[in-house]
Amino acid sequence: MIRLRVSGIELPLGKSSEEDLRRALVRALGVRIDHLRSVTVAKKSLDARKGRRAPAWVIAADVELAERPTRTARGVLVCEVPAVPSLRRASVKDLAGLRAQVVGTGPAGLFAALARSERGAS
Repeated sequence: MIRLRVSGIELPLGKSSEEDLRRALVRALGVRIDHLRSVTVAKKSLDARKGRRAPAWVIAADVELAERPTRTARGVLVCEVPAVPSLRRASVKDLAGLRAQVVGTGPAGLFAALARSERGAS
């Protein structure tokens, strides 16, 4: 079983069902439909730039195939499915007694000041 991420699949607005996506993937990868085991949409965005004839969905999908693709269509990118990073909590240091200076009053600066004051910095 081969897992790949296929990016750049374009579908017209009216044809965006799962079956339409499966057919587009089979055409783009040059595999038979029965070799396409599963499809999961990783990203779906609407491309409505001025240079296009009509707006279209641009899809990146994770696929499981029974065999490696023989070819790829122009504009379609194929790579290994990226690993999901583990989400672990960072350790929180006690900043009691320390003086911290935050430069900037935008969203990032205000959040940094709040986080430091909650940990005890002055």
